[in-house]
Amino acid sequence: MIAAAVLGLSATAHAQPRIVSLEGAWRFETGPHPTSGCVLRGDAVVAAARGGTHVVQVEVTQHCGADTPYKARERCEANTTGGRIRMTCVVVSSETGGYQPDSFDLAQGAPGLMTGRLVDTG
Repeated sequence: MIAAAVLGLSATAHAQPRIVSLEGAWRFETGPHPTSGCVLRGDAVVAAARGGTHVVQVEVTQHCGADTPYKARERCEANTTGGRIRMTCVVVSSETGGYQPDSFDLAQGAPGLMTGRLVDTG
């Protein structure tokens, strides 16, 4: 449930995007999910990496068309590869029952912003 996209270009054409330190507070937004059309926006706090993995606390709002937005808190693990940030989450709490955990593929955008796509729910 976290990221607008700065996409890495082919390594043969351009250098891979560099990830600046992830630690600290971020906003994130995803593009529409290809199946559901849902967009997720929220806030993330990223802790320093241990063993190459960051722990991330996320507060997310899921917008799916005219439906009432869903809000949840998630705990995620984030890893970086080739200028991308991959987060896999578990739900800590939600305002509505049945909220499924999210997975994100994100990139750093403007200062304090991560953007990308929702890979999976549940």
